[in-house]
Amino acid sequence: MFQEERVNLLRESYLFGTLPIATLKVLAELTVVRGHDTGAVIFSQGEPANLVHLPIWGTIEESVLVEDDRVPIALLTFADVAGEECLRTEGAGRYASTAVALEECATLCVPTAALADPAIASALAPALKLDEGLRERMLLLRRAAPFAGVGPAALQELAGKIQQRKITAGTALVEEGRPGDTCYLIHSGTYSVHKGPVPAAERQLAVLGPGSLVGEVSLLAGEPRRATVTALEDGEVLAISRSQLERVARAPGTEHLQSQVALRIRPRQSLNVELHHRKGDDGEAIAVLKHTALRKYFQLSEFGTFIWEQLDGSTRLTTIIARAVSRFGTFSPQGVINVVQQLLASGFATLGHDSQSDSTLEGQAERRGRGYLTFDLLRGQAADDFSESLYRAFAIVTRPVAVIVATALGFAGLVTGLSTLTQASIPTGINLSYFAIGILAFAMSLALHEAAHILAMKAFGLSIHGIGIGVFWFYPIAYVDTSDTWIASSGQRVMVALAGPLANIVFGGIAALVAANAPLGPLQPFIWVWSAVNFGTALLALAPNGQNDGAQALRNLLALPPELCLRQVLVDCRNRQARAAAHLRGLAILFSLSLLHLMLTSAFFYLVIAVTAGSWFSSQLGTSTAPWIVAGMALALGSVLSRGIASS
Repeated sequence: MFQEERVNLLRESYLFGTLPIATLKVLAELTVVRGHDTGAVIFSQGEPANLVHLPIWGTIEESVLVEDDRVPIALLTFADVAGEECLRTEGAGRYASTAVALEECATLCVPTAALADPAIASALAPALKLDEGLRERMLLLRRAAPFAGVGPAALQELAGKIQQRKITAGTALVEEGRPGDTCYLIHSGTYSVHKGPVPAAERQLAVLGPGSLVGEVSLLAGEPRRATVTALEDGEVLAISRSQLERVARAPGTEHLQSQVALRIRPRQSLNVELHHRKGDDGEAIAVLKHTALRKYFQLSEFGTFIWEQLDGSTRLTTIIARAVSRFGTFSPQGVINVVQQLLASGFATLGHDSQSDSTLEGQAERRGRGYLTFDLLRGQAADDFSESLYRAFAIVTRPVAVIVATALGFAGLVTGLSTLTQASIPTGINLSYFAIGILAFAMSLALHEAAHILAMKAFGLSIHGIGIGVFWFYPIAYVDTSDTWIASSGQRVMVALAGPLANIVFGGIAALVAANAPLGPLQPFIWVWSAVNFGTALLALAPNGQNDGAQALRNLLALPPELCLRQVLVDCRNRQARAAAHLRGLAILFSLSLLHLMLTSAFFYLVIAVTAGSWFSSQLGTSTAPWIVAGMALALGSVLSRGIASS
């Protein structure tokens, strides 16, 4: 038996479980493992005690001599403690009982001499002072399968709070259809589980005995009682309240209790959830759940979709697992449990009454990530109705021919603008009127940007749940909730993401063509401002990191999950996941494009500052220093406004 196994066994016992891990390791080195044949006497009452025994496997009976009769007092199994009475003052270093192996077994033996150390004795004192009734309840709880792995501290806390009740024959422990606030661990007696008010052979579902837990599902799952449990004879039970059970269910080692509850729940689909089907990048059939009230989406594989379709509120997980075996030919109970737990945690499935509605979310400012503070101007149906009206008015611009022509004009204007930077018609110098026009142009460019997202969404028949404004740190933003693209193809998601920047390029390019070729007199500088602001907005939106349009488009083109990060890729590489290489290449592309975007953004701001304020900087700082100052300012602006490289 390895040292780690010995330490774990000591930690499982009520006596040693509260000791520091360093102390347990020292004790583990001093322990020995002994085997015992069936009927072997492990120790006898009254003889000097030199070892405390912890059963590893097999069953041991402890008994005491009363008036020449041997009276059994306990049956001990894994992680119980035999012979610890010798450590109490009244034990005087002698065994207070006799231990006999009822079957072939093995015990971990701890020398009592090692336990005489003052530090260890002081740590063991609280456990040794536990009254007999509390130790008996802890023993009963540990032997009940749902609590088999619960640690000593949590088990002692629960045993100290639960109530032991006497039950007479014919008493109903729980009644079908009623809410439950208590569950019961059977100590003695037998109990009938049945439908209807009284037990009858034709309505009996099961007969339970000592060690069975009754009514725990009603407490943990929030369901009414599914059956009535009636005592068939006099007995005793331990009554456990909802708060006590919930507390112990959160403790380490209660996986068996949690899985028992999970297998017996009857989840159902939440209200306001729609099921959409589409093909993935690899051709695999993908289902996407859309929660219209919570504005959430949940992607399901074929297996997950099958599980979702079984959630009708009347089917237990055990039945769903059996159906999954029949459907897919594989036995995967944990896979079914995981899917259902994720659906429950995300709000797509429920165990109780679902009353969620849009109204609970209206008018609330919300954060969409670090640095973001946003507020919806239109939400829910109002946002979608407005978007539909906008699309009906401008649907023509979403036609393929219109998009191609507009794109050509936009990029032609971009080339024209870059080739005429030295023209006198371009505004130069620090001019407050140009600055004011720039702010107004920026607001209008944001509106056009988001309008393009709306038109692209509606062109693909998608819904819009919110339209609003906000700030990213100090940077003003506007946004359209495009989360409905989760039910669209990857190609459609790319086009929706790029629609906004493309609109800014088109309007900026047309403005540059007009300013460069039409004699507009005093209006010409303002047209150049409008053009530059639109090009800048497009450039910032195309940043390939964070939540920007460029990032969304690239992640869909490269088939990268939205939550992917370098840390996750490194974990996948270490675990030799097949997807790791593709994801690592994708992240390398994103990082490289982030560097390129930073360079382009900095160059753009350098040109803007140099053209508009370069002469002022030169006059104030000198012709040799000014370019470096302008370059530094451009790099700082490019880093901040492109959301930085690190977020990629």
